[in-house]
Amino acid sequence: MVALVCKTLGGYYDLFFHAQEAEVLETFFTPSLYFLYAGFTTMALVTFITLFLNHRGGIQWSDSLPVGYSLTLIGIILFGVGGFADLIISTTQLKGDSRTTPG
Repeated sequence: MVALVCKTLGGYYDLFFHAQEAEVLETFFTPSLYFLYAGFTTMALVTFITLFLNHRGGIQWSDSLPVGYSLTLIGIILFGVGGFADLIISTTQLKGDSRTTPG
């Protein structure tokens, strides 16, 4: 529950941060993203630990998560890929890479 609150508040804080400080961003690593990704990482760890512990207990991979959590696993993977892509894009734009900056 704490991870969900942290992730949700981190998302709102990040939106607020970008709305207020959009012109002066010099780094990808902002306090708002710490909250967002801390919540995400905690939720991902709980899901993956559940998956692996259930499989280690003799349950097949396809049945290792509770019913309905397969979409959660897909969402975690997509969010992780998107977060990594955001890191790469943001850091290249912040360095002034002419291939990725608009205009």
